[in-house]
Amino acid sequence: MVSSARDTMKKKQIIDEIDTLNQLAYDIRNSHPEISMKHARKNLQSAQKCNYSEGIAFSSHIIGLISLRSGDLQTAVEKCKEALDIFTSLNDEEGTADAYSNLGKISKSINSHQNALMIRESLNDRKGISFCLYNMGRIHEEKGKHQIALEYYLESLNIKLQLRMKLETARASPR
Repeated sequence: MVSSARDTMKKKQIIDEIDTLNQLAYDIRNSHPEISMKHARKNLQSAQKCNYSEGIAFSSHIIGLISLRSGDLQTAVEKCKEALDIFTSLNDEEGTADAYSNLGKISKSINSHQNALMIRESLNDRKGISFCLYNMGRIHEEKGKHQIALEYYLESLNIKLQLRMKLETARASPR
């Protein structure tokens, strides 16, 4: 019984460490991609060893993001699909939406962004909705569909302006 309690505590410590280092890797992915990638890969191995699905998904997600940025599209697709499958199986809607968005960026897929948009709308994630709309606009613009792109851009901008107004109103309100 004591051994079981110790094992449970040790696993919780490992999971907490994976979560902390994954957050660090995510936070520094743009400023220090090499260090971020090193942490994400280490975290992926640790999460796989203790069968920690959330850690595997988030580590894979980070590796996919960094791979996308560095131009390694094959790894980016592989890791983003891996993350998508796990986030979906865990019913992690935010993670699923993020994975769809990243797959949409890689493959220039409107469908992936629409899937992300539907999830963001169900979560009432206004900021996420604005990013989905913007990304869909970019894809249409790249395809020469400028009027459709403009509509997405304007809708995205409108949401961003509303969010900014709310932020400014909150800052100006008396305490």
